[in-house]
Amino acid sequence: MPQSLEKKLSCGQDIALFLMERYPNCKIIFISGFFNKIKLQNIINTVNPAGLIEKSDLTYDSIRLIFKKVLAGQVYRSEKINGTINEIKLSSSIFDGLNREIIVLIDKGITTKNIPNYIDLSLSAVHKRKSTIKELLNIPKGNDEDIVREARKMGLI
Repeated sequence: MPQSLEKKLSCGQDIALFLMERYPNCKIIFISGFFNKIKLQNIINTVNPAGLIEKSDLTYDSIRLIFKKVLAGQVYRSEKINGTINEIKLSSSIFDGLNREIIVLIDKGITTKNIPNYIDLSLSAVHKRKSTIKELLNIPKGNDEDIVREARKMGLI
């Protein structure tokens, strides 16, 4: 998705937050072909959408069910999303939201010195958290590429 510099919208999550601010009673449903664990966790924590659907779980019949449940005030999660959520629960005790966000930013190619421009942390705090991330991923000495590689192995991104 092309980034909107004016409104700082760079992904579906940003658009959802913008819409929720503008239209507080709207129902948000995410449909995507791919949710990595960190992004899914961030979407649930920040947006808490009424629906989360993996595109491959979507069928003609399920569309009616999804809208019926969402309009009735229920939350709908597709089968693969529920499976991913269960995997997240297993690993969530290891990584808090900020550590997850740092990993996502590193994966996007954001340099350490620029991470404070994206999340509310000082550069010093980012360095400390990166050290913690390396410990949790069993990377005694390594760089950002090592963090991304190990996070991928664990299925975090």
